[in-house]
Amino acid sequence: MKKRLAAIVPVVLLTAAACNSSSSTTASPTPPPTVSASAYAASVCTAIQTYETNVQQQVSSFNVNTTDLAVLKQNFLDIVNGILQSTQTLIADIDAAGVPDTPNGQQDADAIHSQLETLQADIQGLSTQAQSLSPSDPVAFASAFGPMIKTFKTDIQEFGKNFQKPNDPQLTVAFSQAPECASLVASATPSASVSASGSPSA
Repeated sequence: MKKRLAAIVPVVLLTAAACNSSSSTTASPTPPPTVSASAYAASVCTAIQTYETNVQQQVSSFNVNTTDLAVLKQNFLDIVNGILQSTQTLIADIDAAGVPDTPNGQQDADAIHSQLETLQADIQGLSTQAQSLSPSDPVAFASAFGPMIKTFKTDIQEFGKNFQKPNDPQLTVAFSQAPECASLVASATPSASVSASGSPSA
């Protein structure tokens, strides 16, 4: 019996060590695939179109004409947080599109990612500001809410303008020729139709 235990214990210890070693090893992240400029443009524009649709749907449900400031605050928070989630999805989708196989492909992919992170940070900032609004103080609420609406519109519109400006000529051509980008090139912005005044009705 002792001989059997002496033979089994080292095997058990080695097995446990192997399991601990494998569980503590973190797999390296898979590098993004390299794709053609046309495939990259199509993927990016498809993701942007989806984002634009989501933004428009969320904004269209917003009603600024209410005297209930608590409701107005919550409605705005719901929209901003919904768009924040959509932005996070957009970042994931565009990152998954890979890196265009062009001379400045990695640089352009990084630039678009950076713009998206800036947009995400700006929307997160709006959410934080909106949470601090006090419905019990109508004057302070109105003075803070109007600028928030304008900032929100600017953030969305500026992204729509900037993402269409890759540094690589091949990628510029790919964006201009991809059918998926046609409507985006024409509008160049996910529209946000929220009233810029942001003033609740009396």
